[in-house]
Amino acid sequence: MPVRRPIRRGKVRQKPSIAKEQVLQPDYQAGVSYWAQTPASLSGVMGGYGDSTQLPRVDALGSRTLLLTLLPALSSLSGPHATLPQRTRRMRALDCGAGIGRVTNRVLLPLFDSVDLVEPLEHFVEQAVHDCPAWYGMHPSSPSPPLAKRVRFFQCGLQTFDPAKPDLATLAAALTGTGSVLEEEEEPGYDVVWIQWCIGHLSDTDFIAFLQRSKAALRPNGMIMVKENLAPADESLFDADDSSITRSDQNFLTCFAQAGLSIIRQDIQHEGQQI
Repeated sequence: MPVRRPIRRGKVRQKPSIAKEQVLQPDYQAGVSYWAQTPASLSGVMGGYGDSTQLPRVDALGSRTLLLTLLPALSSLSGPHATLPQRTRRMRALDCGAGIGRVTNRVLLPLFDSVDLVEPLEHFVEQAVHDCPAWYGMHPSSPSPPLAKRVRFFQCGLQTFDPAKPDLATLAAALTGTGSVLEEEEEPGYDVVWIQWCIGHLSDTDFIAFLQRSKAALRPNGMIMVKENLAPADESLFDADDSSITRSDQNFLTCFAQAGLSIIRQDIQHEGQQI
């Protein structure tokens, strides 16, 4: 689900074009160093597009709408002519490059029972853990869901993270919200792997490898959702400031194909417009 919008974790700038013979690949440490200087706040990670703007709300609404369209079992409300099937197991999502947990809080937790966050920046993880008790379903004053919400925080990069076998040595925290108690053993794997505004920090090789590992971790009927900016032309663009790539549509399609994935749906979300 590549998305055309002039922000990636909020950054807005003109991208310099790189000739084909000069195409560069991300330097992970350079990317981490760049984001280490960014405040662990919504305005910080969104490049000034905080709650005083419409972007966070519109982005979250569009994402939730898309999830409910593709996975109607996530809805807690029945339609006038249909009754939703009772959940027989916990639904779990993976939030990749999660930052301070914006997507988990506003998109995933309202729909899923469990969410795992993966983020390499320590101060982002610390802020997310600090804020988590006030997130949807985690605060005692919030409506109690049928199953207690569960959130886990892994501090590591996607280039080394294996969704099928998360390294517990990178587990920074695990929190449980209100509601009925958790099962002692939760079914492994994910119903959705959510990738948004972060995958430009992985080279094509590592991106494809991560997609393959994510595919291996999907539960039956699970999906990988990629919501990213698109380069305006056929060539991907390299950003030397944070050492990242803005991929072209064709580059994404090539990576998906090499990872053995098939596309279920592809949409363009313009700024201020929900999918």
